[in-house]
Amino acid sequence: MLYALSSFYEYPNIDVELESFSFYDVPHTYYSIFFNNLKVGLLIALGGYFSFGLISAFILFYNGFLLYEIISIASLVGLSLNEILYGTIYHGLIEFIAFLLFGSIGFKGILFGCRVCKNQKVRFMELSYKSFIQPTVFLAISAIIESNL
Repeated sequence: MLYALSSFYEYPNIDVELESFSFYDVPHTYYSIFFNNLKVGLLIALGGYFSFGLISAFILFYNGFLLYEIISIASLVGLSLNEILYGTIYHGLIEFIAFLLFGSIGFKGILFGCRVCKNQKVRFMELSYKSFIQPTVFLAISAIIESNL
């Protein structure tokens, strides 16, 4: 809680050379980006479903918090708004929609939890493979865009 509140505190003037960060040395291929995002999406969907939506809520909140932190630190180290938007907005909107679609699957776990608590018949029909197609396609498009930035 304190860490989350500390993010609203202004960072001191940071003098950092961007070339010193190691993420510039890591190759970001389409496959590595896509499968990493797919792992996160499946964790949001399936983990959220079987944890009654808790894992979905936590991961989506945490991703939003990290995005805020990355943008605020990037602006403090001297990146312009155009550079920040170029690195995030083109693929970020599609990726965000895909994660929300995976989250909608995960939040169906709340109904699953209600059925379990009431000793009702548990149906796994909400976990149809068809509900995973659209967010997976969005992740594939996002990975194509991100790997070519």
